[in-house]
Amino acid sequence: MRLSIMVIATMVMNISSVYSSQHSAGNGHWQGEMFAAVTEFGGKVSVQDVIWQWFPRSILINTENSNAGELKYTNTGVVYEGNKEQVYIVLEGRTSALIKRPRPGIKPVISFPEADSLRFPVKGEFDNGEIHYGEMTFKVMQTPVYQDKTMNCGWVAHPELSREEVEVIRSTMASIPGYSYTNTQDISNSIDSRMFNYNFNEQSGNDIVDFAGGWLVTIKDIRFYIPSESDKLNRWKGVLSPVVFYF
Repeated sequence: MRLSIMVIATMVMNISSVYSSQHSAGNGHWQGEMFAAVTEFGGKVSVQDVIWQWFPRSILINTENSNAGELKYTNTGVVYEGNKEQVYIVLEGRTSALIKRPRPGIKPVISFPEADSLRFPVKGEFDNGEIHYGEMTFKVMQTPVYQDKTMNCGWVAHPELSREEVEVIRSTMASIPGYSYTNTQDISNSIDSRMFNYNFNEQSGNDIVDFAGGWLVTIKDIRFYIPSESDKLNRWKGVLSPVVFYF
């Protein structure tokens, strides 16, 4: 299976503008026995200096490998059930520098437009040349990682990480320019989701400065079903397109 990943950084919000000739009228102006029509106006809002960088990974699953999972043919189609223990990394992210202080526009949120209740379209090509479409399900885990000068024991993330995930995060954090903190996981601390709020320092009494950010998106428990009366599935693929918003 090849999952091609496309990252779209959505950083600009456009608001349509309606222009008309200028008029002067007093408050509550009447026109034709009714109030004047509503005047619409707008502009353009953009986030400046987005400092996150994203690195997608494509996945290729060889079903001849016994660890990859099992492909089953039924009377109505083909079913694939992946190894529940196998975790696949599909997206890495990191800040391109240390962030001096929390401020608006630097907290990323990732969504998946293809998903309908976490069901994704999947395309299958069979030995007779026919193309059939089905649906795929899997579990998505997003791991935000943060560290600043106050976190002397290491970076903070949720504790349920595999050894591979920990090593990937360590490599990601080490590649941030200016990063010189202890590059291990600190499970004694937890991430406060408010730490990106620009007024969090004042409200909490904390002094968050020069913090580094990382992000990891993984999937597991892959399963798909493609309805077909054909005998053999030659290849299949799904497309996952994370969209990154900033708040």
